[in-house]
Amino acid sequence: PTQPPTHRRPSAEMKIMNCCGVCGDPETAGTCAYNFRQQESWSVTPTLVPRCVILIFSILGLFFLPIGAAILAENSKLYQSARTRYDLTCPADTATNASSAPACTFTVDIPTDLSAPIYFYYGIENMFQNARKYVSSVSYPQLAGTWPLASSALGTCSPVLYDPLLESDSNPEGVIIPCGLQAFSTFNDSFRLCPTEPSTPSTRPCTTPNMVTGFDSIDGIAWDSDIEKKFLPGPTPPAGPWTVEDNDFITNPQFMVWMRVAPFTGFVKLHRVITEDLPAGTYTLSVDSRYPVASFDGEKFVQFMTTGWYGRKNNFLGGLYVATGALCWGLAAAFLILHKVKPRPSAAVEPGRIKAMLIDATVDDDDF
Repeated sequence: PTQPPTHRRPSAEMKIMNCCGVCGDPETAGTCAYNFRQQESWSVTPTLVPRCVILIFSILGLFFLPIGAAILAENSKLYQSARTRYDLTCPADTATNASSAPACTFTVDIPTDLSAPIYFYYGIENMFQNARKYVSSVSYPQLAGTWPLASSALGTCSPVLYDPLLESDSNPEGVIIPCGLQAFSTFNDSFRLCPTEPSTPSTRPCTTPNMVTGFDSIDGIAWDSDIEKKFLPGPTPPAGPWTVEDNDFITNPQFMVWMRVAPFTGFVKLHRVITEDLPAGTYTLSVDSRYPVASFDGEKFVQFMTTGWYGRKNNFLGGLYVATGALCWGLAAAFLILHKVKPRPSAAVEPGRIKAMLIDATVDDDDF
């Protein structure tokens, strides 16, 4: 096509490009607009020549390999105990009042000295917290202490929403607080950890005075954002239907941890952060087992873990970084050998040559 004249009345398209800085010179605005429409404007076109590809893969390998090596080295210092299943030896007593459930005692072995902080987890297998109905059955405005609530904000709690026994002047509809399947199924087993004395029978229950320091504290197990913004006390009568017990339950960090829904059917949740070093040895763990799992063929277990700068022990993560770095270096070596043994010229290093070839091909096609 014929090149348009340089001087022409600026169109709306040209004005837009001038505002955007594409064509800043009014004298050449027409040519600039033409080049812009024909996609012939100046641009940067990276050319992946062999030496560039080899350099990129070498840099990637140099990036991934040290990170993987550092993770594997840190992994060797971390501790993660085997799962200690207890639901068979300590079946849930659902008929007993939660505050007076009988304690079940067993021992756990820690083979090496552990430095604080040490994280104590409980876990459940074969529980589908990721089920669609379970995930949606919660009212976050209610958990944040909002009142009054529209029916749309409470309707998500179905089927655990109303209880006639809760009807009152401040709660005429008998709304359950907190409502929803997630809150209704809150984990309620409790644990006590004590060092085992040589003269103490392994079946003797662990009592509060003998507990490991810090095991009775729930500090540090919930996210600060949950504590400060997401789980807040609601108004008590007559301003609202929350009771003191409801507010204590909702603002309990253990409840906040439970409400962080797990994506898989087997999961662990943080129960305590032990703030003192634990020497190697045998420890007594007393469990008030109240949470039933037999109805869905579930399992309950506990674990001890320590963490590093990247999280808890994870051999797969370190191995993945090392494997990726090794693969990058392997590809760089393969490309280097191929380039040296069987080099071939690349037209990409001469953009003018490519353009000439395309013009020749277009002329040939027109002749044909």
